[in-house]
Amino acid sequence: MLKAIFFDIDGTLYSHRTNRVPESCQKAFTLLHKKKILTIACTGRHVLELEELKIHDYLDFDAYITLNGQYCYNDQGLIYDLPIDPQDVDLVIQDAAKKHYPVIFVERDKMYINMRNDYVKKVQDDIHSSIPPLGKLSNENKIYQMIPYLPSSKDYIDLPHCAKNIWHPGAFDLIPKQGGKDQGIKEVLKYYHISTDEIMAFGDAANDISMLEYANIGIAMGNASDEVKKHADFVTTDIDDDGIYNALKYFQIID
Repeated sequence: MLKAIFFDIDGTLYSHRTNRVPESCQKAFTLLHKKKILTIACTGRHVLELEELKIHDYLDFDAYITLNGQYCYNDQGLIYDLPIDPQDVDLVIQDAAKKHYPVIFVERDKMYINMRNDYVKKVQDDIHSSIPPLGKLSNENKIYQMIPYLPSSKDYIDLPHCAKNIWHPGAFDLIPKQGGKDQGIKEVLKYYHISTDEIMAFGDAANDISMLEYANIGIAMGNASDEVKKHADFVTTDIDDDGIYNALKYFQIID
């Protein structure tokens, strides 16, 4: 019996062609809530970015897995968090100062960047997000995600405790190696006492692969890359061609 569905945001629920959530997806969420099936966001985004996208104007979620699994919460509070090792944070601070490249640091309640340039503006425009305020890179508070802006991820140093999640040709997320969307899902399932046999997941990007493989049914959007589709149990239609609704109807989750 299906009890929960995990949804990526960008390219899965939120279309960057129309800058909105498709109406068919909103209808699907209404039907899922009537069936008491949990709808859980599973995104690389920060809560501030979700507010900027106005995602809550379209959809209601029962819980949130943010920052690629590093910070999970619901209306009752924190479910799970996994900050980056301070040693890796210090290495990034030193490397960014030496090579003069932009980096966003992501804390629980805020995001900030050490410098701005046209390259950062282009990347942020591509994902319809504003550039965070300027700030001095610091390890004073817990850092959950670091986002360097470089033309190639190959230009970046390897960190002992972090892995890369590439989401744009010019930017990538750094998260703990033991983290990821699948890890966030595991912790949320523990909280709700749900098994992997009772879940489904939707995604379209490389950072969604771990959750598509982990879920009992992993569904790739039609607009996903061929590589992502290889890791899915089912490929639905494009986000702008009612992809979410069509998949849920195919699996007879909704009418």
